[in-house]
Amino acid sequence: MNDDSDFELVRRCQSADPEVYEAAFRELYERYQERIYNTALRVVGNGTDAADVAQEVFLTVFRKIGEFQFNSRFFTWLYRITVNLSIDRKRRINAAPPVATEHDGEGLVLAALPDREPNKSDAYAENEFVERRVQASISRLSPKLRAIVVLRYVEGLAYGDIADILSCSIGTVKSRLNRAHRNLEQLLRPIVEELAGRGDA
Repeated sequence: MNDDSDFELVRRCQSADPEVYEAAFRELYERYQERIYNTALRVVGNGTDAADVAQEVFLTVFRKIGEFQFNSRFFTWLYRITVNLSIDRKRRINAAPPVATEHDGEGLVLAALPDREPNKSDAYAENEFVERRVQASISRLSPKLRAIVVLRYVEGLAYGDIADILSCSIGTVKSRLNRAHRNLEQLLRPIVEELAGRGDA
């Protein structure tokens, strides 16, 4: 593929001139740092681990960018590194019981939350409550399923891009998404039933 808007930066990162490759790498970092951190955050579930993953991602990119062959888009290569490192980190911390975790800048809650409803009475509070419970349910998926949900529904990537990132077939992507849908349906059923009960009250 030769239409990747990042290719020129990558070529400069492969330069033998330190001033050229350092400036180009800094530009790539600034272009992707927020997206990489946010993707890691949604997979691992807390800001501290997400920051560690993001740092590891860019250290890996810095070491390996000379090996990039321009056979795929740069962002799929970058996301593959991010997802793999995020899944590895989540698996290492998965044995610990989930705790409520919130990232101040994003207002993102990805860990298990108390069952009680926030002490508010307006429609906004209910929407916020539902959103928090949905995020909590996503956090209970396996790291692989959580990653695929994030890539599809948060990052908005096409099946083909996700398949490239995860090094699998489009059929596998669809199969994993279907499994994530079934798991989420079970996890969210109590919320749906609770909201339906309120409507009947």
